[in-house]
Amino acid sequence: MSYVDSGAFTFKDRLRESAWSNLRFYGISAVAGLLLVGYIALTRRIAGPDLVAFMMALANFWGLFLVITFMGFGLVSIPRKLWFRGDLALELSKIEGRAMAYKDKAYDSALELADIVREANLVSARVSHSDDLRPCVDQIMLCCPRLDANNSSSSRLPTQNATLSGRIPAEITEPYLATLHNRIKKAVLKEERDRWRWNRSARRAFFLQDAIYSRGNPRRQLDSNLRPWSQWGMATRAAA
Repeated sequence: MSYVDSGAFTFKDRLRESAWSNLRFYGISAVAGLLLVGYIALTRRIAGPDLVAFMMALANFWGLFLVITFMGFGLVSIPRKLWFRGDLALELSKIEGRAMAYKDKAYDSALELADIVREANLVSARVSHSDDLRPCVDQIMLCCPRLDANNSSSSRLPTQNATLSGRIPAEITEPYLATLHNRIKKAVLKEERDRWRWNRSARRAFFLQDAIYSRGNPRRQLDSNLRPWSQWGMATRAAA
């Protein structure tokens, strides 16, 4: 995952950054685990075969913990969620309760992405086509989505544009471009995820409203203007 999220521009740099990130994480975990085991071994005076047996028991405990956690979620939480979906009114009330939070997150993510894209545009304007860093800037610009009229740079206040310019160092370097590249990739994924969550919850809420309204339909059909239900035939809609 760290290789994909890396902002480096070459395979070698991405691989080195990913390896360093994983070594740092697993190194810290290993040192913490060894310190814990060493502390227990010294305070409890465990050594030799007893220490091996303790390590085996600890490994079995960790495996059983993972099994209980994931199987408990799969055997309890998922069926319960599917069971509660049978109550359309309850499902609709839950979605309506989370709708504003999803909408706010989607809006904030879009603003954050727009600010980073504007910063990338300012960087692109400062780096000439003859500069050695121009290929890096071009790769960054390929990751930037096109802004609409509401998020264009002309609609920003001068103070906001000055703030974006203040984020850019006086001398643009490759490490700064790698950081900017990483920020853009994360902002794009975050904006897509939050926008998908908002659209999905809104679509689900509209469908539940249509389904609740269709309960009193004497034709026993699901009437909805949403796709694909609006394109279903009469027999299919009646079966639903």
